Amino acid sequence: MNTPKSEGQRLLLAVPGSLSDVAAATGAVRSAVSQWRRGEKRPSPDARRKLQELYGIDPAAWERAPGAIAIEAHVPSRAASLVDARDARADRDDPELAAVEAELEFLYALRTRTNVPSEQVRVSAEIGKNLDRRADLKKAAAAAEREMVLRSKQWHRVRSIIARVLSDSPEKMRQLADELGELDEAG
Repeated sequence: MNTPKSEGQRLLLAVPGSLSDVAAATGAVRSAVSQWRRGEKRPSPDARRKLQELYGIDPAAWERAPGAIAIEAHVPSRAASLVDARDARADRDDPELAAVEAELEFLYALRTRTNVPSEQVRVSAEIGKNLDRRADLKKAAAAAEREMVLRSKQWHRVRSIIARVLSDSPEKMRQLADELGELDEAG
């Protein structure tokens, strides 16, 4: 099989069924479907509409390179609005995390726009990989932040000031020590 010449051809090649099945479903002749699959010809506008209806192949996909995504597919998703202010600050501080968040936003939008099951599976797998990467980056950032705070002279000063102020109350001192210990352990 030769390399697809367009995104439309690539998506059509992923459609299950024989040439005859696709031809019957679209109302095209078998030889036309064969030419579309081989990249020798492109479907007419009417055939493109039918392919979109049946298989979710965007009519404009026949004009794009294989694997290329329509620019309009990159729309803000609901997932992007769920990012809280702390994560948004972290994204600005960590370009790699920001890139992963942008990729997730793009993938969520793409997944909602495709009706082709094989594409949805592929996009969902990419979303999973990016979610894992985001979790790893956030965990590493939290560990680095914790380490920086625990090594900071300012933290040690604050801790000793609090201890000194509470030194006349052994019960409060134990409670504070327990709380700080839990904070240290929780990271």
